Amino acid sequence: MGLGVAIALFGCGLQDEFAESAVELPEVLEELRVEDLAIGDGPECQSPNEIVTIHYRGILLDGRSFDSSYERGVPIVAPLDSLIPGWQQGIPGMRVGGRRRLTVPSNLAYSGMAALQAVSSLGAEERAELLIPPKSTLIFEIELLAVTPREGPELPPDIARRPAE
Repeated sequence: MGLGVAIALFGCGLQDEFAESAVELPEVLEELRVEDLAIGDGPECQSPNEIVTIHYRGILLDGRSFDSSYERGVPIVAPLDSLIPGWQQGIPGMRVGGRRRLTVPSNLAYSGMAALQAVSSLGAEERAELLIPPKSTLIFEIELLAVTPREGPELPPDIARRPAE
């Protein structure tokens, strides 16, 4: 499983045109903030049981990007109820084609989990780099590409699939 999918599914951006600078917020945010950047005209996401196809970019308060499905070139496809609580609360009501900024407090993101690390290898030297500091407020800029009902057997909550090609 790729890092981006792991981040999105751990209970978790968009292109540079959506966020190029740091967002000024208090150090500790206690509730989810939802801002529509563009209203879509497609079907509306209404249920946590739906499967969503999303492009996104994750940003820290200082403006640094920590993850982007755009950079990987592949959106994620996952049951909404398998994603972080901030996405489960902030995506319903979005319409396909819409873009939304979710400012997610740590208790609705990763809750201080220190497991989000990437190993970067420079030559023979490898070191772990903490991508998201514990208890971070995170900003996700999300583009909803598709919403489909979940049919058939339930998918395990830790599975995300790439769209059929």
